[in-house]
Amino acid sequence: MTLSIVIPVYNVEPFLREGINSVTNQSYQDLDIICVNDGSTDNGLEILNEFAKADKRIRVFSQENSGTYIARQVGVSKAIGEYILFFDPDDWLDLHTCEIIASFINTNDADIIQYGINIDSTIEGSVTAEWLNSWLNSEINSLKGSNSLWEKSFIEQKIAWNLIGKVVRTSVAKQAFNAQGKYCFSTLTDYFAAFYVFAYADTYLRLNQRLYHYRHGVGVSSKKDVTIDDFQKSIRNFKGLADLHDFVNRNAQFIGETGCRIALNDMKDYTVNNAIFFALNRLPRTIDPAEWLSLLSQETDPTNILKATVHHYYAVKDSLSNLQQQIRETNESIHRLQSEKDVILKELDKISAKNQKHLRQLRVCIIICSLTIISIIIAIIFSL
Repeated sequence: MTLSIVIPVYNVEPFLREGINSVTNQSYQDLDIICVNDGSTDNGLEILNEFAKADKRIRVFSQENSGTYIARQVGVSKAIGEYILFFDPDDWLDLHTCEIIASFINTNDADIIQYGINIDSTIEGSVTAEWLNSWLNSEINSLKGSNSLWEKSFIEQKIAWNLIGKVVRTSVAKQAFNAQGKYCFSTLTDYFAAFYVFAYADTYLRLNQRLYHYRHGVGVSSKKDVTIDDFQKSIRNFKGLADLHDFVNRNAQFIGETGCRIALNDMKDYTVNNAIFFALNRLPRTIDPAEWLSLLSQETDPTNILKATVHHYYAVKDSLSNLQQQIRETNESIHRLQSEKDVILKELDKISAKNQKHLRQLRVCIIICSLTIISIIIAIIFSL
């Protein structure tokens, strides 16, 4: 069985060799490795061509910078294996990843196979890394039907919608990626792609082994020097949302009531909330809110913006209330500990006083005993 690996590549030169080596050095050799150079401005293309020259399993395709969404579309369209593994080149795979997956496929029939992901964070003590470790490693062993996949992912968030850590039957992936829109956008790419994949998938199984290493803290989502241009690029995902709504409306009977409700309502709300979160939490405070609000209002109805902003406000308010409650509880604990400490100190003082008294009594006893012994010794000497 041939396993295709789709790798979108854009300006990841510092990690590219390690990532590609982790693929080419797999113990399982029947691989179809598809690298899509997404207009890299570093030496990424040269490195890919170097690998392709040395390994005939590697095929390199190039395009103008169009984002991961489009790069994966190209990669999937070129895939010739029975299943497709999605891989980001700034990450890496365990040596036996493909062998273990191929063995699992040979004994299990599934459209989607979810395997485990190790979170290798460059940010010490990252709360996000801890959350990713839980979210990307689902404990759901199996699902049947698109509705279950949509519900567990987009509503209950029990399985991740990220494509990394997933292996998808090629026939399913080709249908899904062919149905996607062709608009370039920079965020929520997996979020929308997963909806299409789930639409054409019927069975989901979990492979309970962590084989993928996700390098957290080096990608766009961790970028610190965020600008208004980054925000403008991020809200292009509303074009992806519009494409998704068009797909759902044209295929309402195929999608069904659950899928339509999730795409038209829940995913719309999530997309707006994501944009508001980006603006309020990542943009510098020096940027006039009117600037990003103006950009956002061009992409979605102002009512949606107001709704999301109010939602964010109450979420922050609840967080502050919880924090204040935690502070009150902490202060109460400190007061209790202080009171307990005072009681303990008083007891220690009493014990110390008793010990001093006993020590004085012991010293007197020792002196008396010493004098008695000396007297006895003197008496014995004189008696001789």
